[in-house]
Amino acid sequence: MIKKTFFYLLLLTVLFQSTLLAVQYSKVRIVFRDRDQQRTTARAGVIIDHGAFEKLPGGRIAVTAVLNDRELSVLNRNGISYQVLVPDVVAAYQQRAKATPTEIRAMNAADQLQHFELGSMGGYYTYDEVVAELDSMHLLYPQITTTKQSIGKSIEGRDLWMLKISDNPDEDEDEPEIFYNALHHAREPAGMMAVMYFMDYLLENYGSDPEVTYLVDHRELYFIPVINPDGYVYNQQTNPDGGGQWRKNRRENPGNFYGVDLNRNYGYEWGHDDEGSSPYPYSGTYRGTEPFSEPETQAVRDFCNSRQFVIALSYHTYSDRLIYPWGYESTLLTPDSVIFFDHSARLTADNHYLTGTANQTVGYIVNGDSDDWFYGEQDSKGKIIAMTPEVGTDEDGFWPAEDRIYPLCRENLPANLLLAWLGGGKAVRHDFRVWDDDLQNEYVDAGETGAIVFDVMNVGLNTAQNVSFSLLSSDPYIQIVDGQQQNAVAIPSRATVTSDTFRFSVDATAPGGYAPELVLAIDQDGVTKYDTLRTFFTGTPQILFADSAESGLDQWTVTGSWDTTGADYTSGARSFTDSPHSHYADNQESLLTLRNPLDLPAANRVTLTFNTKWRIENNYDFATVEISTDSANWTALSGQLTADGSGKGQQPSGTPGYDGLQMDWTGEVMDLSDYAGQQIWLRFRLTSDDNTNMDGWYLDDMRVQAYEDQPSGLAHTKETVPE
Repeated sequence: MIKKTFFYLLLLTVLFQSTLLAVQYSKVRIVFRDRDQQRTTARAGVIIDHGAFEKLPGGRIAVTAVLNDRELSVLNRNGISYQVLVPDVVAAYQQRAKATPTEIRAMNAADQLQHFELGSMGGYYTYDEVVAELDSMHLLYPQITTTKQSIGKSIEGRDLWMLKISDNPDEDEDEPEIFYNALHHAREPAGMMAVMYFMDYLLENYGSDPEVTYLVDHRELYFIPVINPDGYVYNQQTNPDGGGQWRKNRRENPGNFYGVDLNRNYGYEWGHDDEGSSPYPYSGTYRGTEPFSEPETQAVRDFCNSRQFVIALSYHTYSDRLIYPWGYESTLLTPDSVIFFDHSARLTADNHYLTGTANQTVGYIVNGDSDDWFYGEQDSKGKIIAMTPEVGTDEDGFWPAEDRIYPLCRENLPANLLLAWLGGGKAVRHDFRVWDDDLQNEYVDAGETGAIVFDVMNVGLNTAQNVSFSLLSSDPYIQIVDGQQQNAVAIPSRATVTSDTFRFSVDATAPGGYAPELVLAIDQDGVTKYDTLRTFFTGTPQILFADSAESGLDQWTVTGSWDTTGADYTSGARSFTDSPHSHYADNQESLLTLRNPLDLPAANRVTLTFNTKWRIENNYDFATVEISTDSANWTALSGQLTADGSGKGQQPSGTPGYDGLQMDWTGEVMDLSDYAGQQIWLRFRLTSDDNTNMDGWYLDDMRVQAYEDQPSGLAHTKETVPE
């Protein structure tokens, strides 16, 4: 009898394991002949999610993604060819070298946090370990954390645990509410680890770090690290060492198919089409039978409806992206697109993730996702500025190696801190103006007193209170004469204020073209941030070239459709633009090239300055400023506003240029000092691919200036003072 019982138990175990391992996942590269073929394939049930997207010549689209064997069979039935890069990603993960216990201990010891450590599932916390960590957080820091609280249960009865961090955690204070969550998709634990790391960072630095202390005292921070506990536990059951590829929850569907994609089950534009979510239960993006059909999304919905969240991050992996609404339409922007553009750029300033909508960043649309509902549903709750970080590179995949967990957590720490700021008030320098305080022109020479004012903007969603400014410098050539703001101010959301006028003197021995250290200190409720100016130079320059577009194209040769426009400008009545009458065209190289070369003197410093704004397809089309010494070979110049090219479309990897959106006119400065003493040509170049056309690039008030030790004969001729 004992032998029979053992035999049946063994048989059941084998059958259970066979069921768990029935689905195989492969990493493949698919080349679609055009977007229509990609859409047709999506409607057949193969929706590419979390993959590398690449535009190819002739309108073709290459996608690298992880698909299951059922999805590959759909490709086969529809005659879609693909290249198998990794036949079995789970097996490949298992064969990957694992860190030894000694190496893991060394990683834990090397990090700044005492209580954050790697978990037991390939370095990641299991669901039970997450629960234990939440308990530990409250045990260690009861004054600033709640006990863990269940917002609801999964379809298999597991709790969706929430923990709140604030100075009075059990009180509902009148403070901005911020929401962080992870693991909508069960195979994406790196996002969960980034959230847990941030929680530990807040707790361990409270009371010692002024920024952390301020945020905990003035915000209510809510965390749900695991939204899909059943799918995550299922991956643990199939692959206890990590690497499981199950994505959805564990609902049993007709036809012996399991799971609903929780990030296609939210109510806003649910089932908008079959391209952004799938009606087929075998698909990884199966949306369920109706909006909020799943208890997990119901729990998140009800929780959000009970709170007053203003901003949120929903962590996923992978592809080094930060994605914002809308997801359900490829070209549609939200009414708050300016906020999304601005916030996403600021949030990615350190980790350099690509930003945009799903279509702009990863090349596909989504519907029924959390971000669209967080933002779009404004009847049952308030509007939430919601975004999705996709943590990790294509090489990292869904389960980055143990030695990548700490770096990925750390690279998202600045964004997590900034998000908490943005939910309230956040004062930052927007612009500044310098002039000679004695002669009232725009240049400050050695031995003179300069005056400076700052425009400071609140980029947060609520009023920034008790903001004051001061001017600082430790530069040996600079003496601060008057550097303190008289009164603190309150700055409404998205508003700009001008500081008091500060004064400084420049030492008589300062060389011309010297870039002194001037620092704006912005104090907000006792937390001080320092912003070093990098575009002010001492001395009165020799103006080698100037053009404010008032004389048309007299000084330029044009390829493409460059012209002047009276629609938008910063001085006079005109500016330059690449496409004055429409959006720029497909597959275009549009050039605005200086007609005659410039002879640069052997000066201390030579600069190119201009005012600019742009709207250019993110990650693919590109605007560059280029210089040449022979009018044949050109080099792209770096400026204060340029970013490195993505390596996609018209953007050579690492090449400095402009894309995305710069809504307001802003000043750019480029250093040409390496070309001092040479003859140079300049050109402004915009290139586009064969998809997505936008307004383009605007330029005004171009100048090339040379700074030398002795003021030129043009000194003090321009009587310009700030308004």
